[in-house]
Amino acid sequence: MNTNNRRWKLLARQALWGRPGLPILACFLVMLLNLAGSYLSGIFFPGTGAMSIVLGEIFALGLSVLFCLFSAGLYRMLLHMARREEYQLSDLLWYFKNQPDRILMASLVLAVIAWLTSLPASIYNYSMPAPTTEQEYYNLLLTYMILSLAGVAVNLLVTVPLSMTYYLLCDNEELGGMEALKRSAAVMKGHALQYILLQISFLPLLLLGVVTFYLALLLVVPYMEMSNVMFYRDLIGDIGRNDGGSEYEYV
Repeated sequence: MNTNNRRWKLLARQALWGRPGLPILACFLVMLLNLAGSYLSGIFFPGTGAMSIVLGEIFALGLSVLFCLFSAGLYRMLLHMARREEYQLSDLLWYFKNQPDRILMASLVLAVIAWLTSLPASIYNYSMPAPTTEQEYYNLLLTYMILSLAGVAVNLLVTVPLSMTYYLLCDNEELGGMEALKRSAAVMKGHALQYILLQISFLPLLLLGVVTFYLALLLVVPYMEMSNVMFYRDLIGDIGRNDGGSEYEYV
């Protein structure tokens, strides 16, 4: 395993050790809200008509932007926890009352990027003709998979440099949403591969979460999110500097 990955994960485990209950609950609530967004979109805009599809996409996009306020609150809570500062479950609601416009602006940009990169596969999925033969079915499926993978690849290429945006917004109250996106791209320059490798290192644990009927994800997701927090803190030179006067140990 990459040495840096080991370090960030160890720091994450140390931060979570003995007090994982609240991060588990917070991550569970945020995941539940995101799932509820997709579910509500299907309920309010059922059917396969063009109008229903368009309205459903707009509704889902709006909910994803709104729910990012909860995600930003989660990152705020984990940052406080990592720095051994006070934190509480109500941190999830922090940005509903404190400069939500900064989070919403950044979230809108990221949501539009995600929507645009998935659009070719979505259009193909809704417009492709019904297959008449088994071979035609596999050809249509292969084309859809290629478009989907291409969308994921483009999305990663664009959004990985922007992955520190919410942390920067949490740490800098004067920073606007667009400026945070730009600053994230600046601090991530030369570190994108490290971040991608960190995410890939969690694939075995994420697969374990799937085979345990997603129960293991209750532990994996907080661990993964805290490791990302440690990546960010290392990136800005914050580890040991802002931990209540006591540095984490790395053995």
